Amino acid sequence: MSNVEFHIGEVISNPNVSTYEYVDSNKFQISVKTYTDFYNQQEILAIPLNSNIKDIPRVGEHVLLVRGLSAENNSESAYPQWYWISSFALNSDVNSNFLQGVSQPQSIPYIPKTSFEEKEVSFKQPYEGDILIEGRFSNTIRLGSTVIGGEYETRPLWRGAINGDPIIAISTGTPYTKDSYVIANVEADA
Repeated sequence: MSNVEFHIGEVISNPNVSTYEYVDSNKFQISVKTYTDFYNQQEILAIPLNSNIKDIPRVGEHVLLVRGLSAENNSESAYPQWYWISSFALNSDVNSNFLQGVSQPQSIPYIPKTSFEEKEVSFKQPYEGDILIEGRFSNTIRLGSTVIGGEYETRPLWRGAINGDPIIAISTGTPYTKDSYVIANVEADA
């Protein structure tokens, strides 16, 4: 296989794919209908590009796909495997970026039969140089530093001796605020 191939696709419901169950050969997979070329759509199975970090997309969300090597590859044949890289923040929402029916208009909307509950989640205040990992349910890991100075809407509650002292903040259940960023607060978080 010499060509790299990318597609954009919509995660779809597939009764033959056990999305949230263990499948043989230890592959967590999702069913995706591509629409990069609307006249040449295909339904494919994709596994996470990174087996250590899984950003699990919901049915109706959209993902970037890349075709690459698989464990079944050998020198005589190239059996391609599709991987999903990440989902698109179509609604700029941390909790849900659902936009169903792009790959195939549907007369009856899909209603997920899962444990997922949509909820309002505030955006966390970004500080210069931060790495933020924001979960869908108002849980966050911040790899950042002491912030002295700078023009920020919400000032941090943590303090360090000098600008740039490293911090790690793990928070969950930050109260929802519509009109401003939020930060971890041990007094107010769940």
